[in-house]
Amino acid sequence: MRTQKDFYHPLVIDPAEQDLNYKCYENTSVNFIANYQYLVVCMVYSISKPFRQPLYSNLWLTLSLTVLVSVNTFLVISDEEFVVDLMDFESDVSMNFRLTCLVVIVINSIVSYLFERVIVWRISICSKKRQDRKILLEQQRQIEE
Repeated sequence: MRTQKDFYHPLVIDPAEQDLNYKCYENTSVNFIANYQYLVVCMVYSISKPFRQPLYSNLWLTLSLTVLVSVNTFLVISDEEFVVDLMDFESDVSMNFRLTCLVVIVINSIVSYLFERVIVWRISICSKKRQDRKILLEQQRQIEE
């Protein structure tokens, strides 16, 4: 599907070329999305055990995440030449592609947060109840003996 897009140019690797910094759409899109993944993991896993405090209660973490999300958003949206050269992005990535990456990032962030908040939370509660039942049964067994 990606090869059918009008903006896509396949990467041609020349074994004789010494420069190993290959600019291609795959590397650019992985960079766009992977930078956010690290930040999403920091935010999502901060709500579970053993971190029972809200994310905003840690001022320095909140500020650094805000700055990093802003910088990453600038890197994804910006098509400035100095950003493209600095990050070795593909130079002719369309704005439509960049916005699609942002949509994927937002959806992924929401799904990750909801998974941690709902599914993992439910599993944690069920596991805790099961452990409590085992302890209670063991205590009853000891009392009966």
